[in-house]
Amino acid sequence: MRAWIDWAAEDAKTSDPKAKKEDWLVHFDRYVAEYMTHLLYENPVPFKVRSAAYQALRTTKGVGDLGQVKDPLNRPGQKVALPVYERKSSVLKEQFIVDTRTMTLPARYVDLQDGGKQLAGKTAVETYKVGWTNEKPAVPAAG
Repeated sequence: MRAWIDWAAEDAKTSDPKAKKEDWLVHFDRYVAEYMTHLLYENPVPFKVRSAAYQALRTTKGVGDLGQVKDPLNRPGQKVALPVYERKSSVLKEQFIVDTRTMTLPARYVDLQDGGKQLAGKTAVETYKVGWTNEKPAVPAAG
């Protein structure tokens, strides 16, 4: 995580010469929590790794436990909130539902606001179906 912050802070200087590493370090716990969630839905990893990621997520500073809920598809899970990310006038709130039987994410809730107003197309609920398949990926139809 610290190597990524070093890279991100340096890269930010290309668009903001005043950017400093401290701008990124202040959100360290947020970034750790975010990357723990990635192990629950982005990468095909073994159950034990997903379980460890969930335990690490739950103990990360600023992560909130919102209790047992059901996602929009009526699947049960434990809802957790990541630390709120604030930068200038933007506020990002993310919550995830974790199926603690499979240690996967059935849903993600995102609320991005700028200047107190929700940004169209940036506030949403995403649902996931996580698992192994032998099917080839299909390109979604243009809509």
